[in-house]
Amino acid sequence: MPTFMDTFSAAHFAISDRLRRAQANALDLLGLAPQETDFEVISSGPHWRLRRYVGPEAAPPLLIGPAPIHHI
Repeated sequence: MPTFMDTFSAAHFAISDRLRRAQANALDLLGLAPQETDFEVISSGPHWRLRRYVGPEAAPPLLIGPAPIHHI
């Protein structure tokens, strides 16, 4: 049986998600939707893809990796 806090947390998440979606839809209508740059996948593995962005707006290559987190 869910506790009050579980129910409250789920409701809070649902409301936050609806607000986020409404903001995104409003920005889309204003022409401010995300625009993805053209790319080609130059290498990939089970949980990653290395993309090379192309076109006039492409910047120099930059590799970003996750920080190592150790569980104790």
